[in-house]
Amino acid sequence: MIRDIALFQWFKLFVAGILFIGPGYALLSFVPFKDRFNKTDQMLLSFAFSVGFWSVLLAWLQWTGASLNASWTLAIFLIGWGVGLVRNRPWKIGCSLIGQLFGDLNQISLWVALSISLMVGLYSIRHVVVGLGSDSYHHTLITQMLVDQGKIPTNYLPYAPIITFSYHYGFHALAAAIVWLTGIPTRLVVPILGQILVPLSGLSVAFFAFQVIGKRIAGTIGAAITALAAVFPFYMLNWGRDTQILGLTLLPVFLGLVWLWRKEDFRSSFIPWLALSAAGISLAHYRVTIMAILAVMLLFFLELVYYPTELKQIGVRLREWAMVASGVLFLVGPWMLHVYLSHRQGYPVNIGTVDGSFFSITRLGQPALDYPTNFVLLTLACIALISGWILHDRFIIWLTLWTAIMLLLSRPPFAGQFMDTVSVLISLYIPLAVAVGWLFAKVLEHVPTSGVWLKAAILALSSAYLLWSATNIPKYIDPAGAYVTREDLAAADWIRANTPPNAYFMVNTINFSFSPKFIIGPDAGYWLPLLAGRRTVTLPMTFQIERFSQPNVLDQLVNLHHLAGYLTTSDALNLMRADGISYIFLGQKGGMISAEQLSGSADYKMVYHQSATYVFKIK
Repeated sequence: MIRDIALFQWFKLFVAGILFIGPGYALLSFVPFKDRFNKTDQMLLSFAFSVGFWSVLLAWLQWTGASLNASWTLAIFLIGWGVGLVRNRPWKIGCSLIGQLFGDLNQISLWVALSISLMVGLYSIRHVVVGLGSDSYHHTLITQMLVDQGKIPTNYLPYAPIITFSYHYGFHALAAAIVWLTGIPTRLVVPILGQILVPLSGLSVAFFAFQVIGKRIAGTIGAAITALAAVFPFYMLNWGRDTQILGLTLLPVFLGLVWLWRKEDFRSSFIPWLALSAAGISLAHYRVTIMAILAVMLLFFLELVYYPTELKQIGVRLREWAMVASGVLFLVGPWMLHVYLSHRQGYPVNIGTVDGSFFSITRLGQPALDYPTNFVLLTLACIALISGWILHDRFIIWLTLWTAIMLLLSRPPFAGQFMDTVSVLISLYIPLAVAVGWLFAKVLEHVPTSGVWLKAAILALSSAYLLWSATNIPKYIDPAGAYVTREDLAAADWIRANTPPNAYFMVNTINFSFSPKFIIGPDAGYWLPLLAGRRTVTLPMTFQIERFSQPNVLDQLVNLHHLAGYLTTSDALNLMRADGISYIFLGQKGGMISAEQLSGSADYKMVYHQSATYVFKIK
C-alpha cells in the first residue's frame, strides 16, 4: 500500500521530483526574458520544459537504439542542474529562495492551497496498491515497459499480443524517470504521480491566469479552485486519467506563454520555447493537443478582428506561427514517423461504431455530476463570462468562444472519438477556474481603498469555502475503484511461482456500455500480465489504436466474453481448450465468473484460494 512506503522513500521521491526539473531549469536559463517570471513561475516552467525535453529525448533516442537506465537518467538530470546553476547563479541573488517563493500574501496563499491539495490527495489513496479505475492498468504497464527496456517500447510483447505502440507516452516517460530515481514500484509511482499532478495543475492555472489578467490574486484563486474546489481534475484519478491530467497541466503553461508572446510582441526570440512547450503537450495527450490547436487558431482569428488596422501584419504573424509549427514538427517528428510506420504493419482491430452514450454527460457518473461545489462554481463562472462580454473583455470573449468551440467539435460528426464530449467537459476546469479568478480580481479591484474590512471579509469567506471544499475530496476518491487488492498481489506472487511461464488465463471480462466489442477486465485478472507475468484473454484498453500479428484477436476475446461467465458447459470448455487456456483467475473484486460454479464442476481443480481470490486449473 502507499501508506507502507518508508519515510526515506518519500524523501527520495521528493529529491527525484527536484532532480527531474533540472533539464527544464537549464533550458529556462536561455529564455531571453526569464526575469519576468517569479521563482514560482520558474519552477513551473522548469517542470514543463523538462517534460518536453525528456519526452522529445526519448523519441529521438528510439531511432538510435540507445537505452536509458537509472544511472543515465540521474546523470542527465544532474547535468541539467549543473548548467542551470552555472548560468542562473542563484547564490548571487540578494534574498533567499524561500523569501522569493513566499514573498507576499498571494504566494503564501498559493502554496498553502497547493500543499493542502497534495496532502489531502495522498491521504485519500493511502490504502491503494495500484492506481484507480480502468485506465491505470495500461498507464502502469506502459511505464513498466519503458522502465524494463530503457526506451519507448515498440510493442506490448510479452504482456499482450500487440505488435505496435503508438500511444502518447509523456506521462509514462515522467513516471519511468521517477521509478529509476527512487526504486519505488511502478504500480505505486503511477497513482502517487497522478495525485501530485493535481496541485501542479493548479499551479499552471495560476500561471495562465496571471499572464492574461495581470493580477496575482486571479491566479491564486484559479489555482485554489483547481486544486481544492472543482470536481476536476482530482476526480479524473478515479478513472486513472493520469495522461490527460498531465496534458492539462502543460496546456495552461503553453497558453500563458502564447498570451505573453502576443502581448509583448517577442517575435522570433521566444519561438523555440513555445515549440518545446507544445511538443510536451503533443507527446503527453493527443486530445489536449487538439484543444491547444483550437485555442491558438481562435486567438489568431480574434487578433485579426480586434486589430484590423494591422492586416498588413498577417503575413508576419503567419510566418511566426509557421515557425512554431515547424519547431514542434521537428521535435516530435521522430515519434510521428514511428507512429506512421507502425500503422503500416499487422492487422487493425475494429470495435465498431460507438453509440450515442459515448458522448453523454451521464458517463461522468452521478457522484461527479452531484459534486457539492458544482452549482456555486458554475454560477460564478457564468457571472464571470456574462460580465466579461458586457465589459467587452477580449480575454473572456476568447475564453468563452474557445470553450464553446471545443464542446461543439466534441460532438459527432466532428472530432467525435478524437476529442469526445466527456474528455472536453472534464477539461473545462481550466476556463472555469480562470474565469472565476478574473471575476474575483475585478470585484476586489472595485472595492474602495477604505473598504479594507470588506476585502478581508471576502478573502476570509473564500478561504473558508475552499477549505470546506477540500474536505470533500477524500469522500469522492474511491479506493475501492482500484482493481487490485493486497490479496490479489499475494495471488499474483503465487501464480508467478507455481504456474508455467506459458500458462494462459481466462479472467473476468466486461465491455463498455457504448461499445459491445470494447472489452477489458473488471478485477485483478486484468492486471495479471503485469503482476504475474502471465498471459490472459484480455488486452490493454489501448488495443483499439494498435495493430496485431493476427486478424482475429479481438474475435477470440469477444467469443470468450460472450460466455458471460458460464464456463462449465461443454461449448465453453471446448472454446477455451481450443484457444490454449489452462487456468481461470478470479480476483477479489469479482465479476461474471462464479467460483461456486467452478468448484462444483469435475472439469476444474481449485489450486489457490485466499479470501475472494481463486485460481482454478482446467483438467
